[in-house]
Amino acid sequence: MPPAAEMFLPSVEQERLVLSERTNVEWRTATQGDISSLTGLRGLAAIHILMFHLYAYFDRSVPTRKIPRWIENGPCSVTVFYVLSGFVLSLVADREPQPASRASFYAKRFARLVPLYWLGLLLYACNPSLLRLFWSGSDGINQRIVYHQTDMLLTLVLTPLAVQTWIPFRQIWFLWNGVGWSVSNEVFFYLIFPIVHPMVARWSGTVSRTYCAISALCVLQGVCVVAYSWAVCLVWKGLDPSRAVRSVEMEVYASPFIRVFHFLMGMLLGSRFRRADTKPPAWAADVAVATCILLLVAVPVTVNGGYVLNDRSFQAIAAVTFWLLGPAFGAAIYCMAFDQGGLSCRLLGSRPLVHLGKWSYAIYILHLPLLAWYVYTIRGGGSQSVYCIMGNHHACEGGLLGGHLAAAVMLVVVLSAAAHVTIEAPLQRWLRQRLLTQHACWCKGSR
Repeated sequence: MPPAAEMFLPSVEQERLVLSERTNVEWRTATQGDISSLTGLRGLAAIHILMFHLYAYFDRSVPTRKIPRWIENGPCSVTVFYVLSGFVLSLVADREPQPASRASFYAKRFARLVPLYWLGLLLYACNPSLLRLFWSGSDGINQRIVYHQTDMLLTLVLTPLAVQTWIPFRQIWFLWNGVGWSVSNEVFFYLIFPIVHPMVARWSGTVSRTYCAISALCVLQGVCVVAYSWAVCLVWKGLDPSRAVRSVEMEVYASPFIRVFHFLMGMLLGSRFRRADTKPPAWAADVAVATCILLLVAVPVTVNGGYVLNDRSFQAIAAVTFWLLGPAFGAAIYCMAFDQGGLSCRLLGSRPLVHLGKWSYAIYILHLPLLAWYVYTIRGGGSQSVYCIMGNHHACEGGLLGGHLAAAVMLVVVLSAAAHVTIEAPLQRWLRQRLLTQHACWCKGSR
C-alpha cells in the first residue's frame, strides 16, 4: 500500500468512535416512530384507571369485600400519562430540525385533545340521570356536597374550555365527566411547553445536570404541595367555611400547579434520551418496572379511591408515595424507551397492548360516560342508578358484579376503539391540516 494511502486509514480509536456513533444512529433511527413499549404502557395505564372506576365505584354494596390495593391505586396511572406526555413531547420537539412555531404546536395539540373531550362531555350531558343530578346540585360522587348555582355556572363555562382546574375550586373539577380534570391539566402543560422547553433542553445537556434538575423538581414539588395546601385552606376558610371539602389532598392530587412537576420530569428525561451517548443496562427497564409495580401493589397513594383514611401514618406513607411516583415512572419510561428487548419491553410492546395504547385516550375520556349509559340502560333509568357507577364510600345499592362487569369492560373497549378509528383519528388529521393551513395563510398574509 502506498505511504500516502496510510494517512487515510482510521486508527483503532477512530474505528471505535465510528462504530459507537453508528450504533447510536441505529437505535435513534429505530425510535423515530412510536416506541411500542411506551404505547403499550399507555394502554395498560388506561385499563388500570378503568378497573379502578369499575371496582372502586361499582362494588360498594358489600362492606367486607376488600378492593385490591393495586386497583385502589388506579389514580397513579394518571401520573404515567403526565410523565409520558412530557417525555414524548420533548422527544418530538428535539427531533425537529427547526423549532416549530407556537401556533402550529397549539394547533396540533388542539386537534389531539378536543374532539374526544367534547364527545365525552356530550355523552355525559345527554344522560338523563346525570342531567337530573347536575341540575339538582349533585355530582353523583359525594351526596354530602350540595353545589350552588355559581358552581354549575362555572362548570358550564370552564369545563368545555378545559380550564376548570386552573382555579382552586375543586367542587367544579369533577362535576361534568369527572376524568376531564386531567385534560384541563394537560392543556395547562401544553400552554407552557413551548416556553419552558428551551430551558429544559439546557438542563438535560449532561447526565449530572439532569440528575440535579430532577432532584430540584422533587424538592420544589414538596414545597409547592405544602404551600398550595395552606393557600387552599385559607381560600376556603375565607369564602365559605360551612361548605364540605372532602380532603385537601384531592386539591393537591388534581391541581395542574402540582402535577406540572411530573410533566417537567418527563420533559427532562425525553431531552436526555435524545442526547444519550450510552444506553442503560438491558435489565434496567425490568428493575424499574418491577419497582413501580411494587409501589402500586404494596403502598397506598395520596387519594385512596377518593377517600382518605384518618390514620396519620397512612397519610404520611401515601404522601411520600405520591412524591416518589414521578421519578419512579420516569425511570421506567426512560429505560423502556431504549427498547432493548427485556421482559417488560416485550410484554408492553405486544400487539394487544399496543392496540390498547392507540385507543388509550378514547378509553380514558369516554369510559365514565359509557359506563353511565350502561348502568342507565340495564337499570331502567333513575338517578339512583348513577350512584352505582359514581359510588358512595359507605354503600352502593345494586353494584355490578360478574357478567355485568365483563360486559361493561368489553363495551368500553370496543366503543372506544370505534371512536378512535371513526372520530378521533380522522378529525385529528382534518383539524391539523385545516388549522396548519390557516396558520400558514395567516403568516403569509401578514408579511
